Amino acid sequence: MKITLDPMPALRAASKAKVNRHFDSLAQPHRDAAYTAKRAMAAATLASGAAPTALQAEADLRGVTARALASLIMSKPDVVTERELHRQKVMAALDGARTPAELDGISKDLTGRNHD
Repeated sequence: MKITLDPMPALRAASKAKVNRHFDSLAQPHRDAAYTAKRAMAAATLASGAAPTALQAEADLRGVTARALASLIMSKPDVVTERELHRQKVMAALDGARTPAELDGISKDLTGRNHD
């Protein structure tokens, strides 16, 4: 009896762990949480015209209207969402990889270097 083991599940799991470590290194938890909250407050302000207290306080600090601050916030890219979408695309690519070389190539393409 001959048993053949497929190395891909273990290699794929290791590659996903490397990718997650890479994206974890990019995250700035306090800033990411504040950024996400500010985007939600800005969207609500633009939709309703009424600014949450925290957004109004920052607008007052900056010497602008809450609506102007909300517009400024919403004019910037949503880097937290974009980063997560990028991570999901890499994970999907890893799921679709058929060979160890493909897995390695995806990991190297992520930052231009090997993740070992």
